[in-house]
Amino acid sequence: RIAKLGAGNRAAIIISICGFDRQYEVHGVGVLVVQICERIFLIFYKCIHDPWIPVRTRSGVRKLIRPTELTEPDDPPVSLASVRPDFDGAIAQWLIGALQTMAAPESDVQWQAILTNPPTGNEIAFTSDRGGTPQIYLMDADGLNIRRLTTVGNWNDAPAWNPSKQFAEIAYTARLEAGGFDIAVIDLATRQVRQITQGRGSCEYPSWAPNGRHLVFSCNRGGTWQLAVADREGRTFQFLSAAGSGSNVQPDWGS
Repeated sequence: RIAKLGAGNRAAIIISICGFDRQYEVHGVGVLVVQICERIFLIFYKCIHDPWIPVRTRSGVRKLIRPTELTEPDDPPVSLASVRPDFDGAIAQWLIGALQTMAAPESDVQWQAILTNPPTGNEIAFTSDRGGTPQIYLMDADGLNIRRLTTVGNWNDAPAWNPSKQFAEIAYTARLEAGGFDIAVIDLATRQVRQITQGRGSCEYPSWAPNGRHLVFSCNRGGTWQLAVADREGRTFQFLSAAGSGSNVQPDWGS
């Protein structure tokens, strides 16, 4: 972040990086440099927030979208659609640079998780009660190198590996508290557990969306099992089937 104080041939700028602010006095050419930086920042800001990328969607519609709309699940873009192929190439290069800059992993652990993220076909997640209660375990495809994955909760079952290369995690049915079951997600790099459902009754049988950003599962609601969907962080939740429509269990999200 760059902020300018003052005007004319003398000014001061505040440069903020990672929360640390430092003030510098500038004059003459320095003021011009600050003005140029402000313009560059404004252009970059507009490139992120304004719809300017020409695309063709799955339904054949051509339109302009923001960079954040590239992963829109409803009628997603399938190709760039500018007036010339070399323009498409330039836009693609810009998008790659923006992604590497704005969505880069924050630590070596996250980089490692992306570079080695299962499923690779070399590991298998499964449930075993060899320790006394059902827990999630991992093993190599040849059946060797068995190790326990879950340590939180006294009953963990039905593991589902996130299919996205971006998220190294497994969703599963968990009894984290006294009472019924909930949907939980464990990060394979840090072993941290996120509770996706809470206070929704007993929720089981998670299945991932192909892009790895949402989960579908069954919840016991009013004595019958109903389908529900939530995002991978557990911030949004919605029932898909209506109460009284019979029991709906063990959903499987198609590709």
